[in-house]
Formats: sequence, C-alpha cells, structure tokens
Amino acid sequence: MKKSIPHLLLSLSLLVPACALADTALTINGSSPYGCLQNAFIYPTPQQTTGTFTLPGVSGSGSIHSAIPASAPTFGYPPTAYIFNYTIDMSGMSAPNSHCVKLLIHFGSPQGCGYNTVWGSPSAIQSATLAPFGDITFVFNSGCLNPGQPSVGFLMFSEAAPKKGSVTVIDNYVDPATGSNIEARVTVPALVPDIPPIRQSGSYQVLRMFPLRYSRRTWMLGPTQLSPIFLSVAGMNSPFNS
Repeated sequence: MKKSIPHLLLSLSLLVPACALADTALTINGSSPYGCLQNAFIYPTPQQTTGTFTLPGVSGSGSIHSAIPASAPTFGYPPTAYIFNYTIDMSGMSAPNSHCVKLLIHFGSPQGCGYNTVWGSPSAIQSATLAPFGDITFVFNSGCLNPGQPSVGFLMFSEAAPKKGSVTVIDNYVDPATGSNIEARVTVPALVPDIPPIRQSGSYQVLRMFPLRYSRRTWMLGPTQLSPIFLSVAGMNSPFNS
C-alpha cells in the first residue's frame, strides 16, 4: 500500500550528517525583553522548579532555578510563545582549585522578541552557542563560572510548551592528585521546552519528527494588534537586572 509523502515524513526519522551543519552564535541582549511584547498573559501561579547540584572537589551546593512566568500570543500555530527564565547560582560553593563551569540546555532555537536571542547581561554571559540539533551551551564571564561567583540569570522564548526535564552543568577542572584535565557533567532538574530529543546513530544524528513541527513566524505585534484579554507586562522586572 502506498503512503503519502506527509505520512512518510511524519513516520520516518530524519538522518542528517552532523558534519553538514554548523553551530550558531546567539545574540546576548542586555535590554528588557518585554518591550516588544506590549501585552502578554502573566501566570498567577507560574510554573517553576529549583534543582540543586554538587561538583567533585567543591564544598557546598549550587542550584538551577527555572520558571515560566508568562506567555504571549503568536496568532498562528502553536498559539502561544512561552517565556523561560533561568538562574544558575554557585554563590554558596567554594573550592581550593579552579573550576570552569558551563551550562547546556536542550532548548532549540529561541524564538520570540528577537530570533536566536538570549536576554541577559553580556558582562555575565560571554557566549551562547546553538548546536545544529538544539543544544545551547552557555559560557559565562571571562570564559568560566567559578564557585563563589554571583548568580547569573537569563531569559529565552520558545514556541514549544514547557515540560519537566533537565539541564546539564559542565565542570572542567584539573585533578590535583594526577594533574589531569577532567570534565564532569551533572544533570539538574529544570523546566525545558518540549522538543524532540537527539539520538546518536553512528556518524549521524537523528532528530525525531523534524522539521515538521512548525516554521518560524514573526509574532511581535504592536498593542493595537493584540487582544485586550492579555495583560500588560510593562511592570515586570527583567530577571537579569538586579
């Protein structure tokens, strides 16, 4: 029995050679992310979770706080873009040796109030790099976030609904006993967009149900184009402006 092309595309995995795609450097924008929204729906009880973690050779514990404080209309499918607010806090940790910490989030392309944009302080976030299949790696400060440094907050938008998942804390340090360079990866519970996972298959990466999820649209509309049922977010504080 013959299958239609859409049915085949939906039922088969898409195999893409990993070497054929390049990483994308995301824009770090230190201005308020709420200016282009004008109106949004602020959740009376926002979804939020805090996951804690420890690192080898480091005293104390760190945390990842994630929250979905609001959403905004897209006037298309899906009907909503969600605001994802993250804070990594290592201020209560200390270590006798240097530890270089980065953060990895399987987020996909941030969309809404700027395409491929991370809303955070450029002085606290050195770079955010989007890998071809949705992983974003955050590099902090002068290249590392060290135990004892102040917390770092940032915000991104996604058209995918939030789910309970996890992020990865990447810790690079020198083992004082052997002098070897070691990379430790710690999984921390967090709210993340509900996007397809990455599957490895030899020299190929497999992304299920991609790319038929939906295409990008421009949804940042002026206040006269938005429904009056959405509340103004003009008074909301930016998560990275303290």
